[in-house]
Amino acid sequence: MSAGRFYRHSTLNYLIRRALSTAGLPATLEPSGLSAADGKRPDGCTLVLWSLGRPLAWDATCVDTLAPSHVEGSARKPGTATDQAQTLKRRKYAFLTNEHDFAALAVETLGPWSTYTKKFVKEVGRKFAMLEELRQFGLDRHDFPTLLDNVSTLLRMLTLNIDSRNTKRISFIFYVLMLVSLSCYFYALIISIIRFIFFRDVEEQLLKKSIAFCQLVISTVSLAIFLYMYWNKNKLKRIIDAYILCDSKVEPNSRMSRNMKVTLKSVKKRAFFFWIFVVSEAVVYLMVRPLVVERSSMKDYQLLWGLDPMVETPNFEISVFVITMTVPVIVFVPINTIVLLIVIAGYSEAHMLALSEELLCLWEDAVIDYQMQPPIKESNHIISIDEFVKRRLENIIKSHAQSIHMFQLVEDVFRNGIAIQFILFSIALVSCLMAGLQNTYAQIPFILMIIGMNCFTGQNLMDASCTFEAAVYRCKWEKFDRNNMKSVLLILRIAQKNMKLSARGVVFLTYASFTYIVKSIYSMYTAFK
Repeated sequence: MSAGRFYRHSTLNYLIRRALSTAGLPATLEPSGLSAADGKRPDGCTLVLWSLGRPLAWDATCVDTLAPSHVEGSARKPGTATDQAQTLKRRKYAFLTNEHDFAALAVETLGPWSTYTKKFVKEVGRKFAMLEELRQFGLDRHDFPTLLDNVSTLLRMLTLNIDSRNTKRISFIFYVLMLVSLSCYFYALIISIIRFIFFRDVEEQLLKKSIAFCQLVISTVSLAIFLYMYWNKNKLKRIIDAYILCDSKVEPNSRMSRNMKVTLKSVKKRAFFFWIFVVSEAVVYLMVRPLVVERSSMKDYQLLWGLDPMVETPNFEISVFVITMTVPVIVFVPINTIVLLIVIAGYSEAHMLALSEELLCLWEDAVIDYQMQPPIKESNHIISIDEFVKRRLENIIKSHAQSIHMFQLVEDVFRNGIAIQFILFSIALVSCLMAGLQNTYAQIPFILMIIGMNCFTGQNLMDASCTFEAAVYRCKWEKFDRNNMKSVLLILRIAQKNMKLSARGVVFLTYASFTYIVKSIYSMYTAFK
């Protein structure tokens, strides 16, 4: 028996279990009860499924390369000893292969690994990378580059790349899925609905035509947003690059960086729960309802050209598939676009709030900086503090100007899209109300959620601008020298013009605008009724 055999064996199994746990696959060592006949126990087994619906069981060994029984084979070909040990392990635990995915792992003391051990390590690394990508969407990862990566991933699924840092090609399968989704979208929500509304003269189906018209308008919004994003994707790339450059200038672990992360965490929560809510509603309406309700109800809310009667097989199954495949266009396009707007506007909000805190702490920072300096003459006291204030005000002015410039780029890109979205959604809401709440209970929350989130984002951004303006007044400017007072006055004049999201400059996105839009839509509904 070679020296250190038991230590090598236990250390190897500890590393395997730790690697699996890191990859999100908790495991236990030397599980009992896997073999009722002879009581054999492998070195470990995962507590969750590994692949093909089966857990992983492994047995590892560390072979001494220089053992007399291995020297001849190892001299001819490196790794011979591990391959032999791997074969013996597989033969010993052959009974496990029915219910477990068994891994025979072998390494040599001088370095070579068995063939399967290399594949196993690659597979664990792949699972860890997948888990790490999923963790990037967690609420504990809320720095700005991670937020952009999350949004970029969502948009790349729609074959739209807005992040110039990501040079990896979009997967071909996403193009195929998007092509199928667009085909089903045009067939189910454009061609079929237009034919049903304008070319089927059935008076008793007037209510159904109102519902169909509502779906037509909503689907038109999704298509308009999709085309608008593609048309402006180069501008979006430049905007993203500008925001990334701005974020890179923030000193890590500074007070400003910490304050920005606090706000960005709220921004990510906002975007996360909005996305989950809208997608859940879409799943319930487009996928669950056709599967759980009676087939006869399908004809009450969706009529597809060429699939009449829809309650019969295979028309029913085809219609469910077609309607389900429209989800990427009619749902994911608008909500992913709004998530992008939430993140970009949220960074401007976080930046303004962090600059407000820097202004409020400006005088105290100057005093602390002076007190930490070596003793100097009293005549130099005010000069030292004023120089610190001057440098800090210059940095704040530059950061504030850059933030305003970046947001102006965002406003120029999104203002037309928001205006189109508001107009079409207002028409859709009126048609939904005309069709009755009991028939459009899914469309109305979808529309109101999108309009409301846009207004909520604009309101938070405007509040952050007002907070910065108030911070200028309360930064103890009366203690500054004359030149620094002029700088504060310059900041104040710029800050009095708040950053606002708008629909082509006609309607600013605020709480008041949201209530006004809802009130106007209801007034139109009562007038038509």
